[in-house]
Amino acid sequence: MARKFKNNQLNKVKAALREQKIEEVDETLRKNDEDQEKALSKEDVKKAFKSSSLPDEQKPTTKSQMRKVRKNLKKQKLAPQKTISWQHEIGDLVQIPSDVRVRSSVQEKLDEDSFGIIVKMTEGDNETRLHDSQSLVFSPSGRNWHYTKTLKKV
Repeated sequence: MARKFKNNQLNKVKAALREQKIEEVDETLRKNDEDQEKALSKEDVKKAFKSSSLPDEQKPTTKSQMRKVRKNLKKQKLAPQKTISWQHEIGDLVQIPSDVRVRSSVQEKLDEDSFGIIVKMTEGDNETRLHDSQSLVFSPSGRNWHYTKTLKKV
């Protein structure tokens, strides 16, 4: 047979259960407060995270990678820069082709190949020397500037 409880008895049991739940919630709140007091610092969290990771997962930091790259670059020998030198120097006899551009007060084309002596040569860095280097040539037509790459040593 089913046993019947009185409403007063059921209310007392319900109240006891509520009090028990409230006490459990209070205990968990106290434990959380204690845990917050023992809060880990940022460094402790990093150490714990590193110790928990597998050795395969550990990757070098970008700072350490940059150090390695710089170290390797310093070890590498710098390739010597290429230098450009012409076969002719000041005082050499050169042939001036007829189709060269003349840079003087009068722009003209020479009808035939002529010869001249180099009086002066411009200096420049290696990057511009090949295309921009010019020589002052003393020839029968006068003193004219010619691009050094067009002159041929005789």
